[in-house]
Amino acid sequence: MMRKYGQTISAEFKRQPDNSLGGVITSGEGNSQRSTSVSFAGADAASRTFKLRINSEVLVVSIAAEGISNGHFVNPTYSTVIGGKSLSYRIEVEGCFGYSIQMAMIILGAYAH
Repeated sequence: MMRKYGQTISAEFKRQPDNSLGGVITSGEGNSQRSTSVSFAGADAASRTFKLRINSEVLVVSIAAEGISNGHFVNPTYSTVIGGKSLSYRIEVEGCFGYSIQMAMIILGAYAH
């Protein structure tokens, strides 16, 4: 949770009671609250893609890495279409599919929010 521009912003992503992975980003002040729901919707390791559901939109996120090291993507670039707009971002890291999904939930969830 943090405060910025007079608003309280919070995000919580965790395993849900139905065993799904996801959460909600909320922001606002008082009665003026806004929320964005983000959840994991599947993965295809062979094609290096995974799906996220942000509110009612399902995104397919593709991963293009400089290489693979010990089962981890090296300096991956993630690409998707959100709200009809192409979006990509790169992280200089070695990260597995799980890390990629968690970071996408945060980055793309914040972008959509």
